[in-house]
Amino acid sequence: MAGLEEKVEDMYGKQRGIAKKVKPIDRRLKTLDEHILNAEKYFQYRDIYRKYKQQKPKKQAAFYEKHRMELTHYEAAERYLNAVMNGKTGIPLKAWKAERDKLNGEKKQLTQQYYTLKDEVKEVEQIRRNVHSILREEKSENSRHESMRLNDEKEEGRVAKCAFGAKVTKEYLNIVTGNRRFWRFPVTFLANPFLKFIFCNTPFLFCS
Repeated sequence: MAGLEEKVEDMYGKQRGIAKKVKPIDRRLKTLDEHILNAEKYFQYRDIYRKYKQQKPKKQAAFYEKHRMELTHYEAAERYLNAVMNGKTGIPLKAWKAERDKLNGEKKQLTQQYYTLKDEVKEVEQIRRNVHSILREEKSENSRHESMRLNDEKEEGRVAKCAFGAKVTKEYLNIVTGNRRFWRFPVTFLANPFLKFIFCNTPFLFCS
């Protein structure tokens, strides 16, 4: 049973280890998704922005209103990338995508290991529950047998005590009554402590 418990704990430890490895991968993937999304918007709407900048001042407002959605996305992406790049030139979009693909592959592999291990844990847990159930039944059966044994011993002791008491009472009556006539009374008479006390201490009352 101890070996089974150790195996279960070991499997749970492996599950926690996998989950611990997946967490930083998830964080990095979330960051990369933001980088790639903004980089793609930047490149997608960069030409529109350039055309906007090429417009004469009097026509820029009208051009901006006409292409507000594209220009808004571009400006937001540009602000995001400027903060991310921290003064560096060149947006490593391909490198980000390659890293994302690599991490997704690692995450997929770890996830498969996690769920395979999870299924194995379920099977071992079922075995452990079955073993616990069998041990409880055995313990209950042993307790029942022990209780029956103690009851039997108690009953045997009671019977022996009663037999001894009957023998002593018979001998006592023979001594007290002698050849006198002894009053007959139910056997249950001596079962009453008070009447027994009277009989034992005043035998002349029962003898003629």
